[in-house]
Amino acid sequence: DLWLVHENLLVYSRDKDLVERLARIAERKYAVGQVSQPDVLRAQVELTRLINRVTTETLGVDTARAELGALLSREDPGSIGIPEEPVKARLEQNVGSLTEVALRQRPELSAQQATIARFEANRRFARLGYLPDFEFTAERFYNFDRRDGLGAMVSISIPLVYKYKYDAAVGEASARITTAQAELRRLQDRIRHDVQQAFLRARTALAQRDLFLSTHIPQAEQALRASQVGYETGRVDFLSLIDSVRAIESVHLEHYQAEADFEKAYADLERAVGSDLPRDIEQ
Repeated sequence: DLWLVHENLLVYSRDKDLVERLARIAERKYAVGQVSQPDVLRAQVELTRLINRVTTETLGVDTARAELGALLSREDPGSIGIPEEPVKARLEQNVGSLTEVALRQRPELSAQQATIARFEANRRFARLGYLPDFEFTAERFYNFDRRDGLGAMVSISIPLVYKYKYDAAVGEASARITTAQAELRRLQDRIRHDVQQAFLRARTALAQRDLFLSTHIPQAEQALRASQVGYETGRVDFLSLIDSVRAIESVHLEHYQAEADFEKAYADLERAVGSDLPRDIEQ
């Protein structure tokens, strides 16, 4: 968010400087009677709007820096400098392979599988109750005025009377296993959903970013240059010029929003997968 607000501030500041130049052009043309007074007033209105946006975004930078400082436990948020430009990257991974990695690496799945293994061990232990118990004892006898002797005894107990108790223990263990397996499937389904949603958000934001860079921004810049030349030569009115300024402003803001959306979605994708993902850096 700090990077996005900072880039928005740069956009508004750049457009404010542009409108200041256009306002001076409008004033010169009005002074020689080439345009009417509304052109000058429209330029001042647009300049005021951009000044307000610059002021608002400046406060937004301070707010975002304070929030980031709280997350980083910084006593002085002002020590956080200007965010670096994110590295341009491509998203070439396949959602299926990412899902497989997530199902192998997510710690909650490992924990749930360990829980199932523990319940299965409990069930195996409960089934041991059905087996008969054997007991063997040996004892030496001490006799008065006679020879001492040895005695041995073997006993076996068959758990028939208390079979219901062992049935209940096995049933409880089986129910715990069934519940744990259902929870494991729920976790797997949620992880698949998280990976797919984050992947789609990242791909969408990346496609929008590429579209802005390859088409929208060049077209908007070309339209603005043509409008500037047309206004200076009297072929374009001031409203058309302002429309071109606002169009390029909107395109740049949407471009940076797409960049920020991609970075957030990529971070969500790494969280969903359970590890850092290598980026295919653009050359």
